[in-house]
Amino acid sequence: MYLAKNLLGGNAPLKLPAMLVKIKTPELPLHLAGETQRCDLNWHIAAESEGMVARGINTEGQLCAFVVSEDRMKEPLRC
Repeated sequence: MYLAKNLLGGNAPLKLPAMLVKIKTPELPLHLAGETQRCDLNWHIAAESEGMVARGINTEGQLCAFVVSEDRMKEPLRC
């Protein structure tokens, strides 16, 4: 309901949950989610021939964001 009000020009409070973003390009398909632009994250990146998995970890050791590419998108993400 709040989303519809905002789209129609209203000023209702709107808080959306974290959503998976899928970028479907032939050369480099990506999935990403979380707060990928945070400056305080420590990124753990594993790049292989099947693709890449990058995990953004905060100072408490919590997973806050991730990016996966190519064939690695089919795997379950392990924290």
